[in-house]
Amino acid sequence: MPRDAPFHDAVREHVEFGSRVALQNSHAETAADLHPLREVPHWTWAGDDPQ
Repeated sequence: MPRDAPFHDAVREHVEFGSRVALQNSHAETAADLHPLREVPHWTWAGDDPQ
């Protein structure tokens, strides 16, 4: 894994986001309570090289 700060920040933000979605969905009692995002977003960071 790259050791640069932007990469680590991107990974941390991705995990935090996923945790919030999982927490919301695990407490949902109806479909309306579920997080509106239904697909995993594409995550990048400043050092990402989209070849």
